[in-house]
Formats: sequence, structure tokens, C-alpha cells
Amino acid sequence: DEEFKSLLKEAQKDFQEAIRIDPTFTKSYINLACVYDLMDNWQGAIGKINELSIEQQNSVDAKRILAIAYYHYGQETKAEELWNSIKY
Repeated sequence: DEEFKSLLKEAQKDFQEAIRIDPTFTKSYINLACVYDLMDNWQGAIGKINELSIEQQNSVDAKRILAIAYYHYGQETKAEELWNSIKY
């Protein structure tokens, strides 16, 4: 639906601006990756998480969206490995 797409584009701009303002705020990268995933831009979602430090990439939230993006991208094995590596 067009309204949903419009809202996603607004969210994308907002999270990109948040990253510009504070590039150390991990949640902005994770949220932008979620938006990319919802926009069927799985490579963008994966790439956004890969911009984080290794420590940040190993957070539960980062691994979760990365696993989801890999799953949607058709890489189920990699997605399952990531999902199973999440420690709660």
C-alpha cells in the first residue's frame, strides 16, 4: 500500500539523519536495517548492520535483524546459524 511505503521512506530519512547526527548510536543502524528489510532491500539491511563494529554486530538486536534479512534474502542456512547464536 502506498501509505505504508511513504511511511517507510520517511522513517528511512529519519534514521539516516539520526546516524548523521550520532554515528555511534547503534539503534539507529538497527532501525534503519529494519526499514530496509520491510522495503525488501535485504542487501541494504545486511550492509547497514555490517557497518557496525563487531561488538555492536554481536548484540541481540543486530543479530536478530541480520538473521531476518538473510532469511528474506534466501540465505536460510546463514539466517538459522545467526538466529541460533543469539544468547538471551
